[in-house]
Amino acid sequence: MSTGSSVWTFGQRGTITSVTPNLGQFGTVVDIAGTLLASDGSTIVAVLLANIPAVLYNYSNTRVVAVASRSSSAVQGDVVLVSETGGRTTLTNGWNYQTEGQVIGVIPSSGMFGTTVIIYGSNLRGYGSRLLQVSLVGKPATILDDTDTLVRVVANEQTPGTGDVVLTADSGAVVRRHNAWQYITAGNVTTVTPSQGQAGTVVEIVGVGLLAGGSRVVSVTLAGIPATIINFTNTVIRVVVNRGSGVQTTGAIVIMAETNAMITAPNAWTYLSEGQIRSVTPSQGQNGAVVTIAGANLYGGGNSIRQVTLAGVDATIVTQSNTSIVVVANSLGFARLGDVVLLSDTGALVSLRDGFQYAAPGAIGSVSPQAGQVGTVVSISGSSLLGGGSGIVRAVLDGVSTQAILFSNNSLVVVAANASSAASSSAGSVTLYSEAGAFVTGSGLWSHLAASSITVGGVSPASGQFGTLVTINGTRLLGGGTRIANASLVGVSAVVVQGTSNTSAVVQAQAGSAGTGHVILTADTGARTTLENGWEYVAVGQVATVQPSNGQYATVVTIRGSGLLGGGASVASVTLGGVAATLVSGNATDIVVTAGNSSTAQANVDVVVTANTGAVVRSVGTWSYLAEGQISGVTPSSGQVGTLVTISGQRLLGGGTSVVLVTLNGVGVARIASQSNTQVVVEVNSSSVVGAGSVVLYSNTGAQVIGTAPSGVFTYMASGVVSGISPTSGQIGTRVTISGTSLRGWGTRVAQVTLNGQAVQNITVETDTSVEVVVARGASAASRDVVLTSDSGARVTGTGLWTYLAEGSISQVLPISGQTGTVLTIRGTDLFGGSSALSSVLIGGVTVSQILNQTNTEVVVRLASHPAGLATLSLISLSGSIVSNNTLFTVISAGTLDLVSPSQGQLGVFVNLYGVNLFGGGSNVTRVLFGSVPATLVSQTNATVRVRAGESTTLGVVDVTLISDTGAVIVRPSGFVYDIASNITSVCV
Repeated sequence: MSTGSSVWTFGQRGTITSVTPNLGQFGTVVDIAGTLLASDGSTIVAVLLANIPAVLYNYSNTRVVAVASRSSSAVQGDVVLVSETGGRTTLTNGWNYQTEGQVIGVIPSSGMFGTTVIIYGSNLRGYGSRLLQVSLVGKPATILDDTDTLVRVVANEQTPGTGDVVLTADSGAVVRRHNAWQYITAGNVTTVTPSQGQAGTVVEIVGVGLLAGGSRVVSVTLAGIPATIINFTNTVIRVVVNRGSGVQTTGAIVIMAETNAMITAPNAWTYLSEGQIRSVTPSQGQNGAVVTIAGANLYGGGNSIRQVTLAGVDATIVTQSNTSIVVVANSLGFARLGDVVLLSDTGALVSLRDGFQYAAPGAIGSVSPQAGQVGTVVSISGSSLLGGGSGIVRAVLDGVSTQAILFSNNSLVVVAANASSAASSSAGSVTLYSEAGAFVTGSGLWSHLAASSITVGGVSPASGQFGTLVTINGTRLLGGGTRIANASLVGVSAVVVQGTSNTSAVVQAQAGSAGTGHVILTADTGARTTLENGWEYVAVGQVATVQPSNGQYATVVTIRGSGLLGGGASVASVTLGGVAATLVSGNATDIVVTAGNSSTAQANVDVVVTANTGAVVRSVGTWSYLAEGQISGVTPSSGQVGTLVTISGQRLLGGGTSVVLVTLNGVGVARIASQSNTQVVVEVNSSSVVGAGSVVLYSNTGAQVIGTAPSGVFTYMASGVVSGISPTSGQIGTRVTISGTSLRGWGTRVAQVTLNGQAVQNITVETDTSVEVVVARGASAASRDVVLTSDSGARVTGTGLWTYLAEGSISQVLPISGQTGTVLTIRGTDLFGGSSALSSVLIGGVTVSQILNQTNTEVVVRLASHPAGLATLSLISLSGSIVSNNTLFTVISAGTLDLVSPSQGQLGVFVNLYGVNLFGGGSNVTRVLFGSVPATLVSQTNATVRVRAGESTTLGVVDVTLISDTGAVIVRPSGFVYDIASNITSVCV
């Protein structure tokens, strides 16, 4: 033996401070804590628990984790940790092996996914606090709950086979039972019939292993909704579908066995939207009612309905579809409210709570009238006549279906009888059928009468249009009633004018389209009498134009068009805007009327023509009544023939363009002087009637504007009368006095006078009883009118009172020239101008100085002083008549006596007179006067005259006057002085 010093050192001993857990069994995970656990080494190579090697899991110098191995028996012993040096760290009696947990039984011992497995035994948690895992044939199961003696798990999916049941606790302890569980082949659903449906559907699920290794099925779900199981085997399961969400949903079919094993068929079932009954029509009825059940998905996913119940009573199915089912209600015998239930071939149920009311049975109490013919309106009274429906759809009277159901409710049904081939021999039954199919019958309640008829050819006229009056003859036209209530022509209602006779009726056609059709009379009982194709609507008359299209009272209106007589022969009446017009003439294309008097203006009103047949042709809105013309004033408001009257107002033209006639108190005026819409001036005509009356204006359209008192009236006064004139004849210049009454014609003055149509030169005096005038030139004519015109225009006429004489004429004037004092001889015819003498003679407008002599054929005058020049001659008679002509007389420049030499002397003195034109236009001087004393002519020329003074008894200044052979006078005033005459006192010889 070798010995060495200082070659070995005792290391520090390791210490185990805790063992967790400090008891357990096979598989328990033991956590060992302490210090220097590897002793003098660096690695733990072994762990002994009660002297049984454990499985080292991991280690450090302060912690070691190991798994307990199996012990053949329960035992307590040391915990020993062995390092790679062989060093040991020990905890005496630090571990206690417990009796190992034992699986005594597994129920069931086989199964499949979802199977609930119960594992029972002892110490199943292996002395842990809970199980962490349970595996079946190597596949972890889902732990539902666990205790030391009972564990429940759910098998998860695994391939078929047999294997251990292994329980692993949270301590790591493992409890195992070898080959204690078998995974069997999973059940499989092969078919689902039907694969869709709703509540009540009976579903058959066919497959293999449907019991999932168990003995029975405990639940089936369809798309997550539990179904009611009817029966089951390992290959067939039948269930009834329960109510789902109501919304179409597709999902799995899940079958759960009593082991909780589940067989799933993904997306194998579809919940359809719940079938819905949306309406039941009718919703009430009785035996025989035909009921329509409408909705959606009524088959509930099936293919047909096999049963329908109404308020619990089976109904007879007539037709069916997924949205509509028609059934006939069977008898119940009393009233009841209940569900409508549809049962499909799949068993699905679709229902409507209180969806149908069984009505009490109906009964007919009375029928009125109890006899009639086609169209007779029959009232049927009773109770529950609608049979629970909403109306009657068919009625039968003595075996004949009625024409129409006019009204129906539960207590009264009104129908129109149909034609019967023969009158009833006895009263027959009345049967009502409701729209629900229910029917009510009453016996011995109705008889068909013999039919009425319209005589062929008994419709007159047989054609027409709107308004035509039609007479219809026949037999039994009242059809057992008392009057004709309605009539129609070619399907258009006519107005009954006369309808109380059994043999004749009169109706008026209304508007209808051209064509031929039936004549139908309907009595107050509803009975109808028909003549097929007995009336023809002719083409409706058309108004093409209305001229003028507006106006007022009395306007002449021409209506043109086609068919204006509406098939009639003549015009019976015409209205314009509802106002009757007066017919002037009329045929089928042209009608002339005068407008009636409308109280107001009317715009766009109708023109209506009514023919002798009553036919009416209407033109809509083609005529307008203008506001009536109004006369607001008549000035003057009285007068006589010739008076100019001013008529003032509004719309005096009456809607036309001119006034063509005016009457005053019924007398047409002499003329229309001027006119406008506001003023018309007329001349009054003569009238035999005196008095007041309306002023009426007639326009070119025929319209009349009528004046009313007080502003529209004219008074005819008694006409002025010319009682006489003086003189009754004459010519230009004659002064005439006209006498009479009302000569001013009710005016204020006489404005004009005419004699034989020739206005007088002037009116010198005028009063209402006397007028003096001066006659103007006029042509000779005997016994012509004297007409006085007043300032009002009135005329007063004296008929045949005035004679224009042939105007006097001057044929010769000698000499044709002269000067002051010249003596003119005027010769001619009728120089007195119809008078007895002349009152004056004018030469160049200057009165002659003297009329020396006058007869009707010759007048001699002396020319007064007058300016030189040409001048006309005018002879003015005592009556004022004037005779003149265009013969001109020349007034020469007056001769002038320029010098008297000597300018004084006495008897016997020779005096030379010197001057110009001393002959005064004549050929010589015939006399010379000194004062008034003639002188003796010695010699003469036109420039010098020599005379010898005569003896003057007076002395002093005197005029010297030369008088020519024409009477012309030349005077030199104070031209000569008579001296004292010489006196020979003695003669000396």
